[in-house]
Amino acid sequence: MSHCGMATDTQPLTGSASITIDRPVAEVFAAVSDIVRMGEWSPECVACQWSAGVDGPGVGAAFSGDNVAKVGPITLKRWTTSSEVTGYVPEALFEFVAEGH
Repeated sequence: MSHCGMATDTQPLTGSASITIDRPVAEVFAAVSDIVRMGEWSPECVACQWSAGVDGPGVGAAFSGDNVAKVGPITLKRWTTSSEVTGYVPEALFEFVAEGH
């Protein structure tokens, strides 16, 4: 039986992006790691909030995000993700994983 060149094992979906921003590192890092601002930049995340008892980033910090998928004015789907900060070094690294619900 042929699989037509398709992989038989599954790999986790990952992604990354980069851009050069002509601003001080501290200013950019503060904006990116402030998850309550994520809705300002994301095409589908409309709001994020830290979990109860969490007031900012740090390894293990949890937050949720409200998301909306639209085509023009038509809403196709709404969902909330639960996320956890997996890497944090001030002004150097802000990393998290998101689980959809």
